[in-house]
Amino acid sequence: MWPTAPPGLLFWEGASPNLAFEFTMNTETPYNFSGQFRGRGSLDLGEGLEMPSQGGSIQGFNNHGSLRNHSNSSLDSHRGRHEGGESSRNMNHKRTPNPHVEGRLEYPPRRERDDRSRSPSGQRFSTQAGAEPPSGGLAYQQDLRNFRDLDLPNPNRLADEVSDGPAMFSSPLPAPTMQTFHAMAMRCGLEGPFLAYAKDQAEVYGETNRHLGQVTANSKLLMELARVNAPPRGPSPETELGQAPASALAKPNSALKWRPSSKLLGLINPLALKLLFSPIIQSYTALESVSEGYLPDSLFNTIKKTVAKEGAVFAAEHLPRQICGVEEAPDAQTYASALKKAGKHAREKLHNVLLVGIHDSKTKERVDVAVPNIKGMVQRVAVRCGVAGEKVGVEVVWAATDRPTRARIAYLRREAARLVLKGGRGSESIWAVVDWKLSELRLKGNEDYTTAFYQIVYEEDREYFDGKVWFKHLQEREPKVTLDLPSDEAIMARIAGGGANPTPSGSNTSSIHNPAAN
Repeated sequence: MWPTAPPGLLFWEGASPNLAFEFTMNTETPYNFSGQFRGRGSLDLGEGLEMPSQGGSIQGFNNHGSLRNHSNSSLDSHRGRHEGGESSRNMNHKRTPNPHVEGRLEYPPRRERDDRSRSPSGQRFSTQAGAEPPSGGLAYQQDLRNFRDLDLPNPNRLADEVSDGPAMFSSPLPAPTMQTFHAMAMRCGLEGPFLAYAKDQAEVYGETNRHLGQVTANSKLLMELARVNAPPRGPSPETELGQAPASALAKPNSALKWRPSSKLLGLINPLALKLLFSPIIQSYTALESVSEGYLPDSLFNTIKKTVAKEGAVFAAEHLPRQICGVEEAPDAQTYASALKKAGKHAREKLHNVLLVGIHDSKTKERVDVAVPNIKGMVQRVAVRCGVAGEKVGVEVVWAATDRPTRARIAYLRREAARLVLKGGRGSESIWAVVDWKLSELRLKGNEDYTTAFYQIVYEEDREYFDGKVWFKHLQEREPKVTLDLPSDEAIMARIAGGGANPTPSGSNTSSIHNPAAN
């Protein structure tokens, strides 16, 4: 059993009362106790002083049962004394008198909760006038090294012994109130963790606690909103560097940006040219019109539908990946751009062929050949579009071409020549005008009107361009040649007269394979 000493005295093993040093809580000079004890033994005395307690730091330390000192005990020092009984350290500190309590230290009032987090180094102690702090010399530090093997209190157990217990700020709702709460929550559709969170907020009692509960709930909501709206944080450069090979293998093909393969481009580029030789094309540039809406047989859609007929194996290897029948937006846009680009290049090539004898892309109007007749033009277009070989004769191609295709090629050359004759540039596009005229013919809804239109254009083409006329001579002819399209009066007159062997309409898909007319 340890000898006891009055509370407020701190002893170490083997120390006598004269070696003990006294200190009070109402001192004036600040002193950092933890600074001298840091790094000594398995547990610093400074850490013991930092533990929460009912009163001052020293009272909290003495609360431990194994270290509590009593007033009727004393320990002899293992070191010698000077004559007169004084300690060799000469540490004589006076105890603060207390008029009300005999033989005991007077401790300061109980600290508030906010003061418990302050370390002893941050707390201020004051000493009685004339008192001096411990010297902290080498001999004193040697005694403290001996003190480190002492059975010090467990900091966790000590904190439990002096704890005030958890603060209470909520209580269960009474049964009637709970029924009302559940009725309101059901009406709002609360369930799961949201219902539990609302119940916790409802059980807070007290005006101040309710205010704090509302503040914390609002702050939590703002925090979650900020977290959701924040941009995703990617891995660090070191993590990306270490995971790059593995992530590259783990990423599916859908995560990679789709690009048209060389095999796909090798299909759509020649396909766009071949489709230009067909009279069923509704438009060459437009995908839809204001009056008709979506055009299923436009050049773009016809290319896309033809590619889709290549089969599932080709689509899986070369077309954008589909999820539930829908392509990803970036991949679909890239594919559409490839189709539009193929159509654009095909139209430019066809336009250059239509201007043979009229305008040269390099020499402009200085052409060195006469304007080909309709048979020669059909053969040139067929070769350029890849429908016929270069060595196939004119008559062979003409015999193999149906009348709607002949009439469509005659109309396209009419638009190209008319633009140059009016002073337009040869490189100027004709396709917007062509699309508008084809839409106008379809909106008429009159098959006879369309047939008469193509018949007049075809006959005038044979008249103007017989294979011997130079375009510059046509420009100098009097009366002036305008190459305007047939008027409504001329078309209606042709319909009324019945015409002779009228050319089938290019918009009538059932007349594509009619016998060719000479």
